[in-house]
Amino acid sequence: MYHRFNENKYPSTNIRMDVFNEQIQAIKEGNYEFYNPKFFIDEFNKPKKKKKIFLQKMNGLKTFFNKTWPI
Repeated sequence: MYHRFNENKYPSTNIRMDVFNEQIQAIKEGNYEFYNPKFFIDEFNKPKKKKKIFLQKMNGLKTFFNKTWPI
């Protein structure tokens, strides 16, 4: 779960963009697929052929849309 991106003013809920990029790269290299939030509940308990991950973003802060959504 993520809250703030590159907002050093709030260190307890912030993640630096370089760290976020490293985490996304690890997800890609690990061959994870993302859960579709629309179907998360239905898919969660089904057997999976591939590893799956669900990322959650708290609040609709501008930094999410400007900095992380394109990634």
